[in-house]
Amino acid sequence: MKKREVFIIAILCLSLWFNFTTLNKVEEQRKQIDYSISLLNQLNNLLTHTSNQMNQIAVEKEWIQSANFSLVSKESREDRMVVRGEFTFLELKANQKPTIFYREKDTTEWTKEVLDSLGGLNYAVVVTLSPEKHYEYQISAEGDISKGSTVLTIPQKIYGFPEKKIDITFLPVKNSSTLSAQVYVGFAPAPIEAMTPVKVSIQIENEGKLTRTVPLTLKSGLNSEFSGTWEQNKQEMSSNTEFVTVTEFKNGVIIKEKTNTIIHEGNRASQRIISEEKEVISGS
Repeated sequence: MKKREVFIIAILCLSLWFNFTTLNKVEEQRKQIDYSISLLNQLNNLLTHTSNQMNQIAVEKEWIQSANFSLVSKESREDRMVVRGEFTFLELKANQKPTIFYREKDTTEWTKEVLDSLGGLNYAVVVTLSPEKHYEYQISAEGDISKGSTVLTIPQKIYGFPEKKIDITFLPVKNSSTLSAQVYVGFAPAPIEAMTPVKVSIQIENEGKLTRTVPLTLKSGLNSEFSGTWEQNKQEMSSNTEFVTVTEFKNGVIIKEKTNTIIHEGNRASQRIISEEKEVISGS
């Protein structure tokens, strides 16, 4: 084979290699461009969806001008709380009947109630709720849940057992191997007398096992507020020591709430709130 032919073949091979490499790079760049376009489309869809949601919320806030809930104390009992909801709307057509759909949270079945007119654009409804449960609702002007508002919450503090606050202060005991702890448990006013707390205690657990129950005493001069003092040997207090608040109410209902973990470091201790585990025990 002549040198000239070898040279031509070499040039052709080099050209083929160059074209192949270029095509691969072009294909890779095309894929990157397609991927970037896909990301931009996803971002655009997300922004559009968010914008639509914000517009929907803005429209609803304008249409439902006010929504207020209150407890009907005289008709409420410890196992059934009667709650009145009052709503004011921006406008309604002549044939529209505003309707509330409500349900227990994390369930699927809605209860439907047509609102009663109070005159003008003011409407009201009365519903019966369980004090241990959380409820959510939607409002529809058409009586059709598919055309309802966003899902909103009925404030449980209106009809539920009184809210509780626990505070624990640790103090080292001089020349002693114990830690002194002042425990305070305070309650918001009960919605009805039957839901007033009458007995509070603290269960101390280690690795899920009950080690001690400490009753708390009512602090004189304060309604529905409890405090107590107890001592715990620091050798027995570990990082997984937990406090369980046990509250018995006037109607016999007992609520156990695991809310605090005690962290022990040397002769000091601190507390942190863990995910609340609530157990409701109905009285006999």
